[in-house]
Amino acid sequence: MTITNGSMVFGNVCSRREAGGGFGVQGTAVVLVANRSGVYNNTAGFAGGGMAIGQSSRVVITNGSFVANNTCIGTGQGRFANGGAGLVLAEDAVVVLEGGSRIEGNAAVNTSGAGVLVSGTAHLVVKGGVEFVNNLVSPGFVGADIAVFAHARLSISPGVLSQGRPLTKCSKSVFLGKLPCEVGEHLAAGICQCCPAYTYNFAGNGTACEQCPANALCPGGDVVQPLPGY
Repeated sequence: MTITNGSMVFGNVCSRREAGGGFGVQGTAVVLVANRSGVYNNTAGFAGGGMAIGQSSRVVITNGSFVANNTCIGTGQGRFANGGAGLVLAEDAVVVLEGGSRIEGNAAVNTSGAGVLVSGTAHLVVKGGVEFVNNLVSPGFVGADIAVFAHARLSISPGVLSQGRPLTKCSKSVFLGKLPCEVGEHLAAGICQCCPAYTYNFAGNGTACEQCPANALCPGGDVVQPLPGY
């Protein structure tokens, strides 16, 4: 399925027990959202206000937008984690965000992952040029831009922005609550979390974060930047 050339999926609503307010993608489907097309102002009572992607589906979003979609706490389909106002990924789904795409103004009410929620063994790939803007979760919930749970994976390239600033796996608007740990993460309270500022980890096996060398800067994760002259 291809959604392109300015097409919109707009103003759809599904019940408290359902996922995918705008639409759902299942099986081995391949979907392209491109060329200024968008998913706007859709609501799901359980998960995936804009789009719910499951099973082995593959979705590529190139210069597309997910704007002002909503989800709230419900009693719905068990294979989707509750949340993901813009998009929710589950099972073995793979989603690539690239090429000027925007995830903007999505709201998760009493649940997590307003922009994108990733669960199961799904994989979210976010490439340079993508921007997250004004995505909101209720107080006490996590992952305004991205929340990652279970055994899911998250890859973020340089050049991704949130509120005009660089977005990384260590940003406050990104929540990691998954296993197993990857490079730049350590095991804390039974889940993998990003190594905080002034530390780093190159091992990727859940070991403790290392202290930053005296001749370097460490903003967190797997980044070690040598100071001038080193």
